[in-house]
Amino acid sequence: MENRLKTRPEKHNIFKTVPIESLIKNPNNPNHMSKPNFKKLVRNIELTGLYEPIIVRHVGWASKEIARNNISYCAIKSSPL
Repeated sequence: MENRLKTRPEKHNIFKTVPIESLIKNPNNPNHMSKPNFKKLVRNIELTGLYEPIIVRHVGWASKEIARNNISYCAIKSSPL
């Protein structure tokens, strides 16, 4: 008999574009980046316009807390674009 991994349906994955002002940094984020690497990331985003998707969860009525990619969020916020 073949073993199969049981997964639940991915009905909660919804992709939306949301205003960056509605995002809140996760205070428990364990990830950090050195200043030189952060500057490289900001510059790369400025040049290409590409970055990792920011995964969020609802907090309150209109706010969304960042669950993944806090560093991309900070880089986008610090970019003059």
